[in-house]
Amino acid sequence: MLFSVTSHGQGFSTSHQKQRLVQMMKAAGVQHVRVSAMQHPVISAQNGRDLRMILNAGMGLVVVVQATAGYLTLDEKAWAAYCRKVVQWLPIGGPGQTKVQPGNEMNTEFGTGKGIRPDAGKAVTYLRIACDIILSKFPKMYLIAPGVTNESKTQVSKGKISARDFLEALLAADLPFSSFGYHFYFDRPDKPKDLALLKSNIAYLKNNGGGRPIILTETGAADPMNALKWYGMLMRGELKGIEDAGWYCMDHHKAAGADFQLVDNALNPSPLYQRMVEDATLGVGR
Repeated sequence: MLFSVTSHGQGFSTSHQKQRLVQMMKAAGVQHVRVSAMQHPVISAQNGRDLRMILNAGMGLVVVVQATAGYLTLDEKAWAAYCRKVVQWLPIGGPGQTKVQPGNEMNTEFGTGKGIRPDAGKAVTYLRIACDIILSKFPKMYLIAPGVTNESKTQVSKGKISARDFLEALLAADLPFSSFGYHFYFDRPDKPKDLALLKSNIAYLKNNGGGRPIILTETGAADPMNALKWYGMLMRGELKGIEDAGWYCMDHHKAAGADFQLVDNALNPSPLYQRMVEDATLGVGR
């Protein structure tokens, strides 16, 4: 299995900090770095130049095309203008080194903005716009479908669409995705039904996705012991059908008091990061 990470990096303002973080990811054997630095509120040519450091270090780059929590608050014209900026400033590496993930968690309220219900049909429209603009400039670009969250709820009024319902909408739209994204967090290993739901949706994609790979573009665990356990399960290939697992997060993210960071704000390594470096040195799971 490949092993990747998500890196926000907004808290690291100096070139030295950014370079050091890239070096640490490389030392951990990271294959791809998934970044949110090209999101709508912060996108700039400088973001593109910063991301080139990842490519220059020999790692792959996955760029998220997303207007943060509220992409549907942009009208189609504004969304298209944003996507054209991404294309303009997107750093491109060698063949297959740069990948793009239009959208993020569009089946939850996070992906649609506070107070706006998720809308699979409208999401598909926005995704099609993004895909068309990206492929018009880069016809061979590797596109990853939005990472849906592991939801079983179908009540859209509660701000969520089930992962299965959203995946069915994506498949019906026949968008030009090279692979499917999926998000799953192992914070509650005492709830086996969550893992069972994940395996069920992976099986669904394997049976209906036309042979396209499945990537955990976000995964992780906040508790240090659960993090080590989940990482070990992934590296041993216990989750069948997953090609690449992107750990969330390399740096600068704390959600509801839970710390998912592999290195802290001072770039001090977590026990899991140290384990990743050891595995990378030995070639374990690579």
